Amino acid sequence: MSTDLSRKKKLRGAHRASATRLQKTVSEVLISFDPNNLEEIVPKLNQLKTSMKEKLETLKVLDEEILELVDEANIEEEIEQCDICRESLQLALENVERALNTSSMSSLAVLSNVTENTTINSENNLKGLRQLHDTVQSHIRTLKSMGVAPESYGGLLSSMLMSKLPTNLQLVVSRVVKENEWNLDKLLNTLQQELEARERIKVPATNKDFKKYHGSASALMAGGPAVSTTWIITGGSRDCTTVTSPAARQDILRKTGRCFVCLRKDHISPSCKSTTRCYSCKGRHHVSICKGKKPPHRDPPEEHGQSGSNKSKESPSLGTHPDATVCHTTSSNCVLLQTARANIYNPDNPNGPKVKARLILDGGSQCSYVSRALTGTLGLQSKGQRSVNIKTFGSSETNAQVIDVVNLGIETAYGANIEMLAFNVPLICQPLKNQFVSNASKTYVPSSRQPPPS
Repeated sequence: MSTDLSRKKKLRGAHRASATRLQKTVSEVLISFDPNNLEEIVPKLNQLKTSMKEKLETLKVLDEEILELVDEANIEEEIEQCDICRESLQLALENVERALNTSSMSSLAVLSNVTENTTINSENNLKGLRQLHDTVQSHIRTLKSMGVAPESYGGLLSSMLMSKLPTNLQLVVSRVVKENEWNLDKLLNTLQQELEARERIKVPATNKDFKKYHGSASALMAGGPAVSTTWIITGGSRDCTTVTSPAARQDILRKTGRCFVCLRKDHISPSCKSTTRCYSCKGRHHVSICKGKKPPHRDPPEEHGQSGSNKSKESPSLGTHPDATVCHTTSSNCVLLQTARANIYNPDNPNGPKVKARLILDGGSQCSYVSRALTGTLGLQSKGQRSVNIKTFGSSETNAQVIDVVNLGIETAYGANIEMLAFNVPLICQPLKNQFVSNASKTYVPSSRQPPPS
């Protein structure tokens, strides 16, 4: 018997500790109670109310079972402790119910105030109608969560809501809602369906930035006699030797109905979306039809693999070192990289061999590189490894590799040696492409069979 009594007292102690935590939570919620923010606090109060009712029933059953097992000498003390615990929990429950009643009255007052102060005069005011409908729905859900019966406010709210609707919507609702079906839910469902139908057929706003396309007399000449399109086929190159006059090029553009800015069809320069300008005069036209002063002529860079003697003969006007290396890029002009020759040696073996190597000076590079062949010749030892993305000059592919870092020395013309760390890579410069000097010097052959680019 004593074992059973101890077990039940231990179980009751756990429930009393849980009841104490519930009372503490109730105090915190009631302190932060805000009648204007009922949607968040009402569900908490309802949950606390349910939990405390269940806890009271459990404690009452346990107290009765313990009183049957306790000695007569300790009955009065036990009864007093039971009453104190349950009374404090009952007081907290009453405070929660009082807060819920206050919330219910506040929600009804707010809902009544919303319907009284909101009147929609036009059926085209869909935004106002939608806001009224959503506000009423929100407050009704709050009242339902607090346990307020819809019958207590449905009739009054229905008549108030109908009085705030435009006359045409009142007629629509009256046709759908029959006399024996008149209730708040039916009214709100009908209003919801009518609003959705009106929102679906609402005409979208027009684009104010739309500009009507205006044709020109130049476009009418596109169907005239055939003209030479060799210059256009070459991409509108300024250095085209077939059509050299800017005026003749403009005449070709007019007769073919092309834009003076991008050289494309189906529009003219006032309606062209291209933002490019002539780099000679900064005017809004293609550089090939510019009538201003031409920049100094530049010969295209030669093909990779030509001899140094041919290189100096074909490009004397560049004013660069005859050993300059050309790197092809995606820009409109070629990029010339400076080069130099210097003796390279192994700093760890100053008395070892020295190799005269070619240095490519790239001001935009963030790292230094040395070829694997030169590393093997000098016997350079690895100082570490790094994971880098390798993209050699002239290559369009990037390869991620783990490569060695070596230390090398460079002799200068002034006697001061330089030591530097460089990545050991198998190749620094790809065979140069798209540098066709000999082809660029050829005369273009006009062909009326080849269509111009669109």
